Amino acid sequence: MGYLLPGSLYYLVGGFYVTMVINVRLNNILGVSDPYTESGCAEWSAYLVQWTRWNHLRTIS
Repeated sequence: MGYLLPGSLYYLVGGFYVTMVINVRLNNILGVSDPYTESGCAEWSAYLVQWTRWNHLRTIS
């Protein structure tokens, strides 16, 4: 029972918050970029680094 509250908080922050606030925002930014332009390639590279970092946190939680 002592791990229930901390585990729930890890899930809410790590899973739900990261998905809804971070990853959805990153996906929306990437969704409006043109992948065939130079700026689109730069956005994809930045997206990949940020998304991977946050996805690791989400996976751990």
